[in-house]
Amino acid sequence: EFPHEAAGAQGSPQARQACGMGVEEDLLQPEGDEGRRGDATEDELRDDALYSVARMTELLKSGSDAQRLMMLLEIQQLLEHCAQHTLRAVLPVVTENCHSWSGEARSAVAQTFMKVANSSMLPEVAKMISVCAFRVIKASAGAQELFEQWVDILVAVLPSVDWTDDELARVLALIDAHSVRVADVSRKLAARVLGAISTGLAPEEVAGKILTRALVLSEDSNIEVRGMLAESFAFIGARVDEQLLEERVWPCLDRLIADKNARIHAATLRTIAYISNARKEAGSVTSKFLRDRLMPIFLTHVAMAKERAICDQRLVDDDQYLLLEIFAECFGAMVFACGPNLESENDRKAVCKCFLELGTCNAPVIRRHCSYNLPGVAKALGSKYAGEMASLAEFLAHDPDVETRFNLAAGLCATTKEIVSKATHDRLLAAMTSCLGDRNALVRTSTLCCFAELLRALSLHTPHSAYKKLGTQLKSLSESAEGNWRTQEVLAQQIESAVDLLPPVTIQAVVVPLLLRMAEDSTARVRKACMKCVSLCVLQFSLTSQREEIVSRLKQEWAESLVFWMRISFLDAACSAASCFGTPAFRQLWAEPTLRLAHDSVPNVRLRLARSLHILLPLCGEMNSFADAVKTLEHDEDMDVLRELLDFKEKYLVEGVPPGPEGLTDLDEVPSTPRRRKTLRAAFNTLGSPRRFVTEKIGLSPRAPLRPSPLRPQDDDVGDAKKVDRKGLLLLRSPRNIE
Repeated sequence: EFPHEAAGAQGSPQARQACGMGVEEDLLQPEGDEGRRGDATEDELRDDALYSVARMTELLKSGSDAQRLMMLLEIQQLLEHCAQHTLRAVLPVVTENCHSWSGEARSAVAQTFMKVANSSMLPEVAKMISVCAFRVIKASAGAQELFEQWVDILVAVLPSVDWTDDELARVLALIDAHSVRVADVSRKLAARVLGAISTGLAPEEVAGKILTRALVLSEDSNIEVRGMLAESFAFIGARVDEQLLEERVWPCLDRLIADKNARIHAATLRTIAYISNARKEAGSVTSKFLRDRLMPIFLTHVAMAKERAICDQRLVDDDQYLLLEIFAECFGAMVFACGPNLESENDRKAVCKCFLELGTCNAPVIRRHCSYNLPGVAKALGSKYAGEMASLAEFLAHDPDVETRFNLAAGLCATTKEIVSKATHDRLLAAMTSCLGDRNALVRTSTLCCFAELLRALSLHTPHSAYKKLGTQLKSLSESAEGNWRTQEVLAQQIESAVDLLPPVTIQAVVVPLLLRMAEDSTARVRKACMKCVSLCVLQFSLTSQREEIVSRLKQEWAESLVFWMRISFLDAACSAASCFGTPAFRQLWAEPTLRLAHDSVPNVRLRLARSLHILLPLCGEMNSFADAVKTLEHDEDMDVLRELLDFKEKYLVEGVPPGPEGLTDLDEVPSTPRRRKTLRAAFNTLGSPRRFVTEKIGLSPRAPLRPSPLRPQDDDVGDAKKVDRKGLLLLRSPRNIE
């Protein structure tokens, strides 16, 4: 028995406080009139409880099994929307009474708690669930499936629990009771819990209270108990100091890895890899220990795997295949830990050959592990074996197993950075091209997310002309991304990051048409990303005639389009161009068609232009067309346009705040200089003071906000332009009407 009444006390303040940041006193109180509820039928009470967490707790305490099941299913939904409130009200009741419910109800609670256990939780919540798990495990000894469900929950929450000394003593006493029982399942539970609880304890407590119990169970006669203890040693060995690891833990691991049972051998091999990797990352292990203890084990298994990997894996026995699969899984962690100690060239050559044999065998799961470990192995072996690693990457890029290709795509960027050179460039580029054109969407997306970084790493060893063939892959990617706006947005962003690496011929023939087609057929977010990328594409051409050709096409198809959101998209492209073009080039290519939109018939377009004036001001401030656009917007009939123009003139023309290309509008974010202020005022000396823009006749202060127009669609909606009923609006039709 595990007595912990304080943590599981029903309705106690401590229990309620453990589940959240405090709770109101009436949270658990029933709602409504008690007399009316006394006359209600059972079905009415059950239906009424679906809308009240407090009444759910009543049915959980005193309802039937059918009612509890219904409430538990509803609680699973509530945890996704209001987890904190639900836990505060329900968790004390469930943890106190769950062990006495039926097996079906306990299984439903297990499904609910598993979702909680896999998320971040407070230590007090984890403690209450662990206490409940101990009680249910004791009551479910005869039900194997239910027993395993609650053991999984217990192991998941134990690392998050902060035990007091008294509570830890009770837990260890309960573990000791399980470890000496005749039933194998009890000793297996004790072996598994020892590993889980050690991750939440201090190293001194692990060494003094956990290690001795684990060493005793490691000599158990049952294979499953020893195997479970071999897995628990991974967490125990990662917590103790190096002296205890070498003197007490490692001899036990040597004995377990020499076990005749392949399952124990495989579990111990995985444990050794975990301990070595964890301690190497933490810097808590010496190279002498790795050389003397880990290297012999690793090289022995390298020789074993190199001999068995060349065989047909369909014909080998299960034990040999299990060891080969687990070693392929642990290969990356072990070679990472042993890397600096692989001083012998023969050892490095043997490791490389073994990895190539594993990566090209006819077992999909083994190849899957090799594609996952490829970046780490490439880094550990160094540049001397870069050619072999690049060949393996190209081979795995065409693997028939989709998970193998996905693992390769996820680590292809890291692999490329480690082994890229003139000798390996073509093979790595072929691997990237194959992944970009993969028939599986996840593989394509994983490669696409690091496309720019990959291309930049490859470009260090090749001229831009080598990427002419990428146009075909990009075109194929855009076609496969149709209907998926997220993939289209990522594609546009990656092209933007890598556009300076693409040859101008590819940009003009493939990239720009691709971006314009995506912008025309997709959502507002994709249009903004595409237009920003198009403006950067224009900048890549050195000849003015080529730039003018693309901008002229944009002007005809977008700035003069009959669809208002296409004209808004052209404004997005112009604003992006303002951040990368020089003043003469911007005025020549972008300024006139952009400022002409001040006369647009759709208020949304004029509003977007008014909001973009501060971006255009540094480049076009001295142009007559800019002054004409501002004057035109001064007489606009739309209230929102007038308000934006008023804000623009007050911030940038009177106060002289220099706007930046990114569209900063906060006065505190942009430094103001007297020289800049003088230049801006001189550029607009014909516009007059914006304070005359608002008259005193209608009682508006210079800073009074104007009422926005009702029924305005979003700027990026693709529907009709807004139709505003202006009846009842302010009398501020235009500055001319006011004055």
